[in-house]
Amino acid sequence: MRPTIAPPIRRHPAVVLGLALTLLLGACGDRRAAPEAGSAPDGALASPASSAAPARYLLARAVNEGAAGRPGGRSTLYVVDPAKPSPALHAIDLGVDTASPYGPPIAGGTQAYRMDRAARRSTYAGQSVALFVKDGKVFKVELRADLPHAPTQVSSLGNACRLARDMVIPTVSADGRDAWFKVDTAGPGGNCAYGSTAAAYVRTTMDAGAPALEQLPGEWVDALDDGAHNTLAYLMLAPEGLVLYDVDLRRRIGAVQGGGGVRKAQLMGFDYSAPQAHYYRVDDTVRHLRWDAKAATLSPSLLPLTRPDFGPRNVVGHADLQAFYFGDGNRVFKVAGGGPPVQIATVAGLPVYAIMMTDTHLVVWQADPARPTLGNSATVVAKSDGRTTVSIEGATPVGATATRMVYLTRRGAEHRTVAFDGQEDAALAAGPAGATLVFAPSRVADLQYLEAAVGCAPAPAAGRPCEGRIVQRAIGGAEGSELVIGAVPPGAAARLQFVDPTFGVELPLPYGGAPALLTIGNTLHVWTPGQAGSLAQVGRTPG
Repeated sequence: MRPTIAPPIRRHPAVVLGLALTLLLGACGDRRAAPEAGSAPDGALASPASSAAPARYLLARAVNEGAAGRPGGRSTLYVVDPAKPSPALHAIDLGVDTASPYGPPIAGGTQAYRMDRAARRSTYAGQSVALFVKDGKVFKVELRADLPHAPTQVSSLGNACRLARDMVIPTVSADGRDAWFKVDTAGPGGNCAYGSTAAAYVRTTMDAGAPALEQLPGEWVDALDDGAHNTLAYLMLAPEGLVLYDVDLRRRIGAVQGGGGVRKAQLMGFDYSAPQAHYYRVDDTVRHLRWDAKAATLSPSLLPLTRPDFGPRNVVGHADLQAFYFGDGNRVFKVAGGGPPVQIATVAGLPVYAIMMTDTHLVVWQADPARPTLGNSATVVAKSDGRTTVSIEGATPVGATATRMVYLTRRGAEHRTVAFDGQEDAALAAGPAGATLVFAPSRVADLQYLEAAVGCAPAPAAGRPCEGRIVQRAIGGAEGSELVIGAVPPGAAARLQFVDPTFGVELPLPYGGAPALLTIGNTLHVWTPGQAGSLAQVGRTPG
């Protein structure tokens, strides 16, 4: 079972990153609408055009269809209309990536969001674009239901191996249709084995004659947006320091004021007190960046960080509309409006690995940075006074409701939930066979709440497949209350896969009310969180 972590609003950088715990950082997913970015004179950031997100989307997912879904089998990319899942609109044979121990990470996608700028509210709308690699070429499928969905080639690239697992560039548009992807390309002699490949960058708006970008103009740091998920410019780290490039990644806009001589830079989180401001770890200090349509300015150091830089999550935090919260070593800080950070708490034991939050409490994930899924601790801290209300050794926090923390027991054996006052610690009883958590579809700032747990009932023994019903239970709901999503088809007993481990670039976790895809064994199904009897098998007719 794969842990699930509540993502921050992240202005939704767009392409959803894969594997295990990345959603804590903000699984990516959106930005500007279909029209191309507006032009701007040199030295100015272009404000892209935008349009309202459409009401309905198709679904796409790659399924490994080898024997019992074993890694290394053939994969098929299904494109499905959730209103009529059988037959699938497309069933595209992606072949076999023999170089990958996990199956071919050769399909990926973006997400679309609707943004209420005044309320700082973001609402998940659906999958936007599916991208895949076949026969050395890169293709996309539009997933807006009102658009043609036949696969079309993206760029003139002819030696693509797979979508890269370290793809981190956010989308350009809020609707996710304009996005950059990193692609592994064949090395000498056409070698696609891991460690032998080169890289190229393709943009979903490229046609089949457009050349791919061979390299980035610097080390990518962040996307600077217009406050409505539309990227204005990319923040890059060049030899001379922090610089801005346009969304084409070809034209340099200018240097960041105060960013000269920077050697390392990493996004920490967001400042919702200003329309366009983020916090960064810059050369082991906390810094604050503000930007407008013409330029960006980096503050002097707000705080020296004592914990060695051990990875992308060591100072990542979350923000509400008043302040940003983050950790350094065993210390927990609060900072508002680019002012001096204030220490509000100290947690015992392992260092802070990441922080989740609710209106009233912080959920602190403590971990050995070298082995974050082992030896974890979960600590709940009151935002009002920094008081520790819950501390559980061997737990990995995976999210929260307004009043409860949800966590995984050691080695992911069980989902449990506990009230913020330490009472009512109980199993979610969703079963370990592929259990997942459902998020509320909307969030304000970084306040993303869990709604329910979904899994197999009766819960199978460890290592056994699901052979019963797929049920949804509210987190903190009445004992025994459940909503039956559907029954596992006879003879299809297998582990459930709500999140596909072969997808390379991850699909979003389920959101309340939004149709989603689920693999039972190697058979694909559509289901809708919160809708009883919604499980329906996807027909295999190829397209």
